[in-house]
Amino acid sequence: MRGVDWNELKVLPALARGGSFAGAARELELDISTVSRRLVSLEESLGATLLARGGRVFEWTAEGKVALYFANTMEQQALEAERTIKAAKTEIAGTVRISAPAGVVPLTKIMADMRKQYPQLVVELNAENHIVDLSKGEADIAIRFRKPTEQDLVCRRAVEVGWGVFAAKDYIAKHGMPASADDLSKHPLILYTRGKLGDIGPYSWLEKYSTAANSIARVDSSEGAAIAIKEANALGLSCYFIAATYPELVPVFSEPVTVSTGHLVYHESARNTACVWW
Repeated sequence: MRGVDWNELKVLPALARGGSFAGAARELELDISTVSRRLVSLEESLGATLLARGGRVFEWTAEGKVALYFANTMEQQALEAERTIKAAKTEIAGTVRISAPAGVVPLTKIMADMRKQYPQLVVELNAENHIVDLSKGEADIAIRFRKPTEQDLVCRRAVEVGWGVFAAKDYIAKHGMPASADDLSKHPLILYTRGKLGDIGPYSWLEKYSTAANSIARVDSSEGAAIAIKEANALGLSCYFIAATYPELVPVFSEPVTVSTGHLVYHESARNTACVWW
């Protein structure tokens, strides 16, 4: 038995609403003979008589009522899918899931601003140091500091993040300010977790100044580094906007020691979705 053709199933709701083959033909913008042929073809594929015909009048058989029920359900689902997809292309509403490294981008402020501008938009933030699979729908948008190489991902340059070496004011008062980057090897350092962050971009910047003696702790986020710098009386690397939230910290050098570029990444299938492409 061949599969049921949706174009044939559409005849059933049209017949129910139109009350006749002529009414169904007008709704479907077909001629009566085409409506009749599609009904016959549908009955053959189902192996059942769906209508008891008597001239211009017809009655639904038991099998026909079952087929009509499912045809109506499929029609409603198709219409709802069409409405949802069209709305997604034009309306900034619904839920958008964003994945970003923990403590790297000040997304909470951005989220609040977006909420004011688009009150029907809900943003779910997954802040962890894990690369999500956008092709599998694990997130709608990801912020990555490594430019992706996958061909099915769209990448837009989104943000520049400045990184500096910071220390607690009390530490500088006791031990003085390093005169240059080379002096960092003489101070206790907070580093980033190896294999997870320590080998990526700015996270590895301090590694060349670390020794077995001066590496006192490793952390897995910029915010964790800021806290450790403050609590452990050590020097460490952190984003400027994170360190700025800790008044006890001061920059060791007058300029950022490195800058990272954050890319806004999403799957090709979401290119024309309003919630993603706002």
